[in-house]
Amino acid sequence: MYVIEFQAPIKNGLLHLPKNYQDLYESQEVQVFIMPIKKKQSGYSFDPKQFFGVSKISKDEIDQYLQDTKSEWDNNIDDFKSLDLKITTLNIK
Repeated sequence: MYVIEFQAPIKNGLLHLPKNYQDLYESQEVQVFIMPIKKKQSGYSFDPKQFFGVSKISKDEIDQYLQDTKSEWDNNIDDFKSLDLKITTLNIK
């Protein structure tokens, strides 16, 4: 028994075998599994509401953690300046 895997679009309800497999399965009944391929959606934006209630940590605690972490990065950057490396800071909005 041969098992093959390939990707192909379904058009008008028809799925065509790639040419190199057509003769192998000519006039045979086969079992087909269809698994959609998730493609990155254009214009997708993050929706934080989908995670609402996942954690019992308050918004204030999370904001404080993020601020503390950023402060640590800002303080530690001085350690790298002594290494004479070029440091670029990006401001992403």
